[in-house]
Amino acid sequence: MPDYAERPYNGGMSNDRTSDILYRELPLPVFIWRHEGEQFFLDSCNEAASRELDGSLPELTGQPLSRIYPGGSEVVPEVKRCFHYRNATKKEIEYRTLIKPEIRIVRLTCMFDKPDRVISVTEDLTDLREAEKALELAARTDELTGVSNRKIFRYAIEAEHSRTRRYGRPYSVILADIDHYKKLNDEYGQDFGDQVLVRVADLLKESLRDHDTVARWGGEEFIMLLPETERDEARTVAEKLRKAVESAGMHVTVSVGVAVNDGMQDPERTLIAADRNLKRAKDLGRNRVEADARADGEADA
Repeated sequence: MPDYAERPYNGGMSNDRTSDILYRELPLPVFIWRHEGEQFFLDSCNEAASRELDGSLPELTGQPLSRIYPGGSEVVPEVKRCFHYRNATKKEIEYRTLIKPEIRIVRLTCMFDKPDRVISVTEDLTDLREAEKALELAARTDELTGVSNRKIFRYAIEAEHSRTRRYGRPYSVILADIDHYKKLNDEYGQDFGDQVLVRVADLLKESLRDHDTVARWGGEEFIMLLPETERDEARTVAEKLRKAVESAGMHVTVSVGVAVNDGMQDPERTLIAADRNLKRAKDLGRNRVEADARADGEADA
């Protein structure tokens, strides 16, 4: 940071016209803090800073830093750190202002200017961070139903498989398919079909534990991962899911396949076994649960 100590002081900034224009017109809030004793007081700020605080410069000038940022517990230490160590600092923080009580996420940059002065610049990142969260959510979920997508389910089952191998507690997979879904779409239209998918997804989520995973596997298929769940318990859960859909008043049913993995088989074989059991449920008349095949492809005795 250049040393501005020898430059004329005028309202908190240099007399240099270019610097003054940049200071006034910069869209980012710029604050100039004056150090007195143990306190920092607002010496000057640009128009963007005034707008951020919903105030005018005469009203804000002279206010202590702790009053302008009553909820910004990290703002004061950052300004003090910059002043005491004479080093520029940059940190992403959450803060509240005196006028705007909502929490904002900002990138705070502090620069040591003169022996008794610190300049701080805040860049509001709240909307950017919200957009990033929305993009992350979109990457993790099925757009229509809001449940996890196929990619996230594969991450989940790989992680659970590693835990099963480490601790010896089996996990189960439930694969459900909406019966005669193509016929529903053809007779009542895609909008109705989409409504069915959303409703079934909601019913599945409501019927599972918080730490279970439900994902849209593709088309009208949903897949569920039940950690630390033996086959009999998984079959009971699957039957509960089947009944929930059947009794939901949509005149819709599901066929369900269940498979269990004790850590000795590859997760892919568990998915194959669940799919095999699903097909068996359909072959035997639909609207039923099948859980006889093991993950290794052998049938129970």
